[in-house]
Amino acid sequence: MYKVFIYDRPVYLCNQWPENEQDEDQILVIRIKHTDEIDLVFSALEENTSLEKVYLVSPTIQDFWEEYAKRLKFIQAAGGLIFNHNKDLLFIFRRGCWDLPKGKLDAGETIEEAAIREVEEECGIEGVQLGSKLLTMYHTYPHKGKMVLKETHWYSMSYEGIDFKPEAKEQITEVTWISKSELPKVLANTYKSIAEIVGQAF
Repeated sequence: MYKVFIYDRPVYLCNQWPENEQDEDQILVIRIKHTDEIDLVFSALEENTSLEKVYLVSPTIQDFWEEYAKRLKFIQAAGGLIFNHNKDLLFIFRRGCWDLPKGKLDAGETIEEAAIREVEEECGIEGVQLGSKLLTMYHTYPHKGKMVLKETHWYSMSYEGIDFKPEAKEQITEVTWISKSELPKVLANTYKSIAEIVGQAF
């Protein structure tokens, strides 16, 4: 099974429909044979904001995923979940939502280098320590008239500072530590994909 967030809702590419799913009114199942049919999914998610998830069912899901990846503009990115000794998590506030620092790889840069650089640039800090790889997540969204497939690599990191300088050119207005008890208010105003990453981290 493959999973990609399209318009911030999870789309699962799988061989068969999981029969144990509930709330079928908020779930769309499409039996799909060719990547051209993915436009049906894009349209459905744009038009129906109540849809919580979509399943694309295909008997040749590996071939479908490879064709899907070729069809879209591919971007690699990296970011981090930064913890201090209290296990607080560092969040940024960007475009009206809480988010985690991340960004695209520069030419010739490794994924690990990009993860540290983007975190330090967006938060205005130095000396972040790279930890273990947490997960890789995929997103599809429109950008400059084209649909993009972004592959984001997430790492655990550590940092102990309290002085931050939000990167204004990235429309970041706040950088702050969030304790575990404060997470509910943050997760109520963030993206579903970010909420999932945080949930896995804790």
